[in-house]
Amino acid sequence: MVRTMLLLALTAGAAMAQTAIPSPGSGQPVPALPVSNPQAEFAKLAPALQAHLLAWEKKTSGLNSLYTECEREKTNLLTKKSQKYTGSIRCMKPNLAYLRLDNALKKDDFEAYICDGKSVYNYVGSDKIVRQHLIPPGGKGNVGDNLLLEFMSGGMSAIDVAARFKMKLLKEDQHYIYMEVLPVFDKDLQEFNSLILVLYNGAVKGMEYLPAKVQMKMGNGQDIEEWTFKQPLANPQGIKPADFAYVAPPKDWQVKPADPKVRP
Repeated sequence: MVRTMLLLALTAGAAMAQTAIPSPGSGQPVPALPVSNPQAEFAKLAPALQAHLLAWEKKTSGLNSLYTECEREKTNLLTKKSQKYTGSIRCMKPNLAYLRLDNALKKDDFEAYICDGKSVYNYVGSDKIVRQHLIPPGGKGNVGDNLLLEFMSGGMSAIDVAARFKMKLLKEDQHYIYMEVLPVFDKDLQEFNSLILVLYNGAVKGMEYLPAKVQMKMGNGQDIEEWTFKQPLANPQGIKPADFAYVAPPKDWQVKPADPKVRP
């Protein structure tokens, strides 16, 4: 589930919010980023990559809301079988997010996430269940391991991203910037082995430094997920807080509190 939140995070950007968001889960104190000198890690990056990360942070700091249609294709490297889902993502300052993905071939096979600022709700259509991850009160910057909330609360700047992951600029062309993102810490290694992030470059007006595609090799070493974001819209008209309200499921569904040890 964390990898889905990561995709939301990459779509929402580094500084969607001005209000601190508390940690989901157990409410225990959250340790600081396990790097003694994040600025030193950032300084090790190639100058071109530093410039892109700072431009990405600047771009997303001006976002109040964002909407994009998306596709996710998951491929098993052993069986060579793929599953494709289509849907949409929307986010709004200070701490609201929504994602839904549907399998076009199976009506009841869908997954959705709603963050209303107080809880993260995970809907699984095939299991007819909603899991509620409570967001308990917490201090500034206490955003735990939920990458979506960390990015949207401004908890991860360009420097923090460089400190948490190994970053490499792969190439650039007239439309896109390609970056490799490798996990360093165990909690991230459990989720994915490698990630290629493709951003629109500064020449694509209106969409500059918003995500175009993400390819993730999962932590199990057997699956690859590829996400495509179709013409993301920065600050589109019509998005309102009511769009992120909890939606009660059908009567034959179950609503359960999530395991506090499981990150949303």
